[in-house]
Amino acid sequence: MNEENFDSLEKLLRGVNLRQPSAELDKRIVAIARADRPRVRRWRLALAAAAGASITAAGLVLVMLWPKTELGPQPSSVPVAKRQPVQHIERVWSSLAAKDVVAPGSAAAVCRIERRTVRDVQWIDPENHVRMQWQETVSVPVEYN
Repeated sequence: MNEENFDSLEKLLRGVNLRQPSAELDKRIVAIARADRPRVRRWRLALAAAAGASITAAGLVLVMLWPKTELGPQPSSVPVAKRQPVQHIERVWSSLAAKDVVAPGSAAAVCRIERRTVRDVQWIDPENHVRMQWQETVSVPVEYN
C-alpha cells in the first residue's frame, strides 16, 4: 500500500461514528473480575504453600536419612597404574686423538696429541614421553716429556 491509500483509509475511519459501550457492559465486566479475583488468589496461595511444605519435608527427610560419608579419596575398583620414575643415564668416555703433525725447521716432526673427554647425560620420562639430553666435550692437549 502506498501513502495515498493510507490517507484515504485514515479519512474513512475518522468519518465513521463510533458507539460508546453501554454502562451495563462495564458493570458486568467489573462484577466478573471481582468475583474471580479472590478465588484465584486463594488457590494460588494454597498451591504455593503446599509446594513449599512438600519441598521442606523432602529436604528434611533427605538430611536425616542420607548416610553420613566423609569427604576424601574414595576407593576405586579400577587398579591405578604406578607412576614410572624418570630414568637418569650418564655416560663418560675419553679418547686420544692425533691433532696434527708439526715439523719445525730441520728438527724431527712432532705429533700433537689431544685427549677428548665426552660426558653424555640423559633424562627420560616414559610416562610423558619426554627425553632431555645434555652433552659436554672437553679437549685437553697432552704433552709428553
